[in-house]
Amino acid sequence: MTSRQILRGRNVRDTGVRANDAHKPGARSITGRLLRAVVYSAAASVLCFTGVALSSESGEHISNSEFIESRKVIPGVFLGAASIGGTDVSSTGVDADNIADIRISEQGRYTVVPDNAGTVTVSGAGCVVHVPEGVCVRKIELTESAGGSRVILDGIADEIEVSCLDAWLMGTGSIEALRLNRTGTKIACRYDSIIDAADRGLSGAAVSINAPAVLAAGETLVAKCSIANAEYGKTCSITWYIDGAEVMTDQIVIGASVPAMTHAYVYERYMEENSAVRVVICYESAFGEQYEISDEVYIKLQNYNIEHWTQRDAPQVLGKVTTGYKGDFTLEWANNNDLTEYEKEVWINAKGYASDSDYLIWVSIAYQRVNIFEGSEKNWELIRSSIVGTGAPGSGTATGVCKTTYKQKDGWTTSKYTVRPVVRFRQGTGYAFHSRLYYPKDTGRLIDARIGFPVSHGCIRMYDEDIWFIYDNIPDGTTVVIF
Repeated sequence: MTSRQILRGRNVRDTGVRANDAHKPGARSITGRLLRAVVYSAAASVLCFTGVALSSESGEHISNSEFIESRKVIPGVFLGAASIGGTDVSSTGVDADNIADIRISEQGRYTVVPDNAGTVTVSGAGCVVHVPEGVCVRKIELTESAGGSRVILDGIADEIEVSCLDAWLMGTGSIEALRLNRTGTKIACRYDSIIDAADRGLSGAAVSINAPAVLAAGETLVAKCSIANAEYGKTCSITWYIDGAEVMTDQIVIGASVPAMTHAYVYERYMEENSAVRVVICYESAFGEQYEISDEVYIKLQNYNIEHWTQRDAPQVLGKVTTGYKGDFTLEWANNNDLTEYEKEVWINAKGYASDSDYLIWVSIAYQRVNIFEGSEKNWELIRSSIVGTGAPGSGTATGVCKTTYKQKDGWTTSKYTVRPVVRFRQGTGYAFHSRLYYPKDTGRLIDARIGFPVSHGCIRMYDEDIWFIYDNIPDGTTVVIF
């Protein structure tokens, strides 16, 4: 004899009422069942506030003794009863032999399950299903949309299947077979067997990138990733990003080999040398839940040296750079016209100029610039560029290659002007880098502020901060190229 048969036999002997009469007028009190449901619902509320320990990720188990000890009567109100075949279970008598399946689709419904019920399907959120003592039900199914619903089980359920979130199973009865399709179910009643079919997605999983810390110039990046603590067999999407831009996406199966990502960087003379490599793995459960794990690493890109770029682009740049002033004798033209930093480096290195110091100065007549480089022959890097004023027509600055000779902090003063400081170049001549012209012995007021076009008697006029940079940093003997 099954537990269901024993329970039904005990009910008939104890009450003297046939199972088929359980819900006829004069049988078990509907009001009594409602009050009992309120008690169990109140007990569930107490459990919500007191909290219990999880026994697994899928469900939380509370022993019956623990449930009973925590039970307190808290006033509560349920919404109207669910309908069975168009009738109101809580207020009308329905012959149990005529009851097959119960469907509860509205939210917040309270249902007392009669004996001999088939499948109780709950699709409304926040519903309460009460199986009284002595009542057997074949199956209770909490669907995906029945979130927050509760089952008060004082009788027996052959099977309960939970596919929603935040479900509660409680009562003094028992479940013969329990199936959990979602995580987070709280269990406060007995069960004979349980099938934990909940999809935990990528919970607890992690992904890590394996990529070189340094990538040689021109080398193709090959990056791989490994996934740990993920359930085998799940189909996921994998997406790779380089510096925030998506470069590869694919489908993978956890447990199978993960394809490597390859990426060829585009190299330029001036480029960001730190690159961010990121991988994102996503999984979507059958219930539409999204899971994501990711990892990010940075790699150092080694760029080609200056000689590489010079050899590649020298013919084009050498053809572009010519001497002779090109502007319209305004400062505005100088502000808006110049070679690029890269073109300046290519030109100075392609020409093969050397210097006795770690610095080299190029005075560009064409664009009215003083360009200062640091490094060595064929390996010069531009560190500063400033607008200047070279020799005016008729007294132009002589082109060619020379060196800086000596410095004068106090500059020189004539009857008409003062310039300071002064850095001399071209031995045996009066050529020099110096400030714009100030009133004699009054260096706070400019008498001639013109700059950005040929305007001097042959010297190189500069803004104060630029001439002081040369004075403070450029050693005597530094090569000066005037072109």
